[in-house]
Amino acid sequence: QIFTIDTTAPAAPLLTVPMNNATCKSSPVFRWNRVDGAVSYEFQYDNDADVSSPTYSMTTPNIYRKPPAMPNGTFFWRVRAQDVAGNWSDWSIIRSVTISQ
Repeated sequence: QIFTIDTTAPAAPLLTVPMNNATCKSSPVFRWNRVDGAVSYEFQYDNDADVSSPTYSMTTPNIYRKPPAMPNGTFFWRVRAQDVAGNWSDWSIIRSVTISQ
């Protein structure tokens, strides 16, 4: 028998909304482009620019996420994709968003 193991990661998602350095009055809906072969996405944001200890992290099959109410401040967000074989893409670029109510 021959087995094929898929170790090829999907491409990193491209972030679409909100634009980098945007200012929002409340928690925005975060959106990114669909990745070929992806079945889920991990979305994270943090108040640290390197997203080293995410304030919020959620895995979703959707290409958008509206997190619970975010406090005032500047946050940095990113997304990665996972395929059906469980391979994770690289993280997207990191964007910032400021919540100012």
